[in-house]
Amino acid sequence: MSTDWTAHLRRLFRPDAPVAASPASVTTFVQTTAPEAFRTLADELAPFVERVDVYQEEEETGIVLQTDADTDPFTYAVKSRTVRVPNFAFPEINVTDDEPRRHRAEVHVNGNRERKNVAGWSEDALIRDVLTTYEEHVAWNPA
Repeated sequence: MSTDWTAHLRRLFRPDAPVAASPASVTTFVQTTAPEAFRTLADELAPFVERVDVYQEEEETGIVLQTDADTDPFTYAVKSRTVRVPNFAFPEINVTDDEPRRHRAEVHVNGNRERKNVAGWSEDALIRDVLTTYEEHVAWNPA
């Protein structure tokens, strides 16, 4: 038996899964997977909303949708980000260039970072997350 959530569990806990995403895999995700998912979603949303746009920059890809002229646009973006691996032992020591780093494809909703890493997600999983996040946005921002 396989459902959406069991596939998610396998992705999270399978023993051969990489510990962290590589810079190349994050770049590929942000420049290829995310825009394809957003274009697919935009095609499906077009009959239902006044405006839907997909944009792509060097390290960011996003979708903007607006249901009508009276509502603020909703923006869901995926941005490439590199962060240092935390080291709490001696914070007074200067950071070096060879310090370990993590590479992420982070979600930003309406300009706010969600602290959610979507690197490696499938197009379908990303589309479901956009729709779920939009649904939550609408629930908290009634017309």
